[in-house]
Amino acid sequence: MEMLVTVEWLTEHLDEVTCIDVRCGVSMPETRSHGIPGARTLNIDEEGSDQSSGLPHTMLSPQAFKTLLHQMGIHEGDTIVCYDGYGMFCAPRAWWMLRSAGIAAKVLNGGLPAWESAGHPTAPHQPNPGGGTISVPDALVGFTDMAGVQAALANPDTTVVDARATGRFEGTTPEPREGLTCGHMPGAINLPFTDLLEDGYLRPDASEYFITICGEPHPLVTSCGSGVTASLLAMVAVGAGYNDVHVYDGSWAEYGQTGLNLEIVQGT
Repeated sequence: MEMLVTVEWLTEHLDEVTCIDVRCGVSMPETRSHGIPGARTLNIDEEGSDQSSGLPHTMLSPQAFKTLLHQMGIHEGDTIVCYDGYGMFCAPRAWWMLRSAGIAAKVLNGGLPAWESAGHPTAPHQPNPGGGTISVPDALVGFTDMAGVQAALANPDTTVVDARATGRFEGTTPEPREGLTCGHMPGAINLPFTDLLEDGYLRPDASEYFITICGEPHPLVTSCGSGVTASLLAMVAVGAGYNDVHVYDGSWAEYGQTGLNLEIVQGT
């Protein structure tokens, strides 16, 4: 996939790229203070999401995203490489955020574990330098909301793909967040994001496997618990040739809220 880079490639080009060390929940404990030397930091749980939305990990407004990128010191023309501490978990979320603003970026396959396993050094994180100059359009693309996902569910030409574990999708495993009903959206299909991974790397046949589960390229909406691993599915979909892909930003954290009286399926 053209959006992925290897540790070997990054080693050769480290002085030419801007790395973003992406944090989110279990993938990036706050106790970890080291990363790839020179990397900027982005915490999806905190400054990397709209804290006023009432939902976890909601995309920032265009102006807020521009401000964040400027604080991170991102410039026009930078070659950006996103990575995380899990291997392949939340870095695709940052990639999708950048893509929504028309900003090209790459993702390090295998993330920080692959970097460290190859024997490369890490360094303490430094404060983001500020002074960025990159522009962000007035409207972002690639995300959809509750109305958009309901329209997708009603459209036989669009597939909603849920990245959560099968037990959560079928409603046999409790949701980790309080106040959420178990189950899935009617008509959605399940593709756990972990099925696309092998030892923290994107599996070599991820594109082919995605098409096997979801069908030949057609309009897609991806969902998960809160819009993070849905972005991994969206990234793989783009790499597999799907051109009309949206991430449901609220995901199950919104749709599964008790009391919304939405149709929810339990079981397969």
